[in-house]
Amino acid sequence: MVIRVNSVPLDNPSMGWIFRKGSVPYSGADIDLGQVSLAGRDGTLATATTIRSPMYPLVVNTAPSGWPSLLALFTSQRLVLTRDDAPGLEIPVRLASSTPDRVFDRNKYIDATFLVELTGAFWRDQVASTTSVVVNAASKLLTLFPAMSAPIADAVLRVQGAATGIQITDAAGSWVTLPNVAAGSWVRFESATGKAFVTTTDVWTGGTDVSGAVDFGGPRGVFEITPVLTPLNPSDRRGELTITTASRTGTSSFAVRGKSAQIL
Repeated sequence: MVIRVNSVPLDNPSMGWIFRKGSVPYSGADIDLGQVSLAGRDGTLATATTIRSPMYPLVVNTAPSGWPSLLALFTSQRLVLTRDDAPGLEIPVRLASSTPDRVFDRNKYIDATFLVELTGAFWRDQVASTTSVVVNAASKLLTLFPAMSAPIADAVLRVQGAATGIQITDAAGSWVTLPNVAAGSWVRFESATGKAFVTTTDVWTGGTDVSGAVDFGGPRGVFEITPVLTPLNPSDRRGELTITTASRTGTSSFAVRGKSAQIL
């Protein structure tokens, strides 16, 4: 496995670096469980959970002359990890500690451990994608983000008018209701902020703020897209959103723009 920090491979003969087996390049899912109990009721109540930022130990063997370059790389203002076996994905990290913890052959080589925190918790697509469906029925299903394995809470949703009574629902129960939108206009909901805007041109920014006419919620109190797994086949994953409308025209459409999320 080739791990890169800011596009620089840690297994790097030109720098004299060897990526060591003491590394643990798997993020896992460190879940923060809310322990809520009630008197007279056995067990604990099922509450919304969050995933903590995992820690990621990376061990690199280098000659002492390569140590300053490693430090310079890992103390950069912005750190992003990529993996050659997962092209197109990245995750922001920050350095928690760096330790030259083993010395070999009378100081000819050292093993240096860099402990980084995966601040974003999930690996994300490097480039946003857009998926859309024509809204020509009272209920339409939009399938998106194939292979996703983690929730996406920052996608942008957009509906082209004319449409009324708009509600969008995720497979896990998150939902958002949007104001009616006229023909020739678009209403856009930004999941990350909970704000909504209306534009009269086909754009993904700007517009008139209509956030006061929007409502949203879900199991974790936000609108998010969650992975749907095919029964008996967890490798077949995707997101599913259903848009319902009270009325619509033949030109109505529903589109989602965002970056997939995965646990690697």
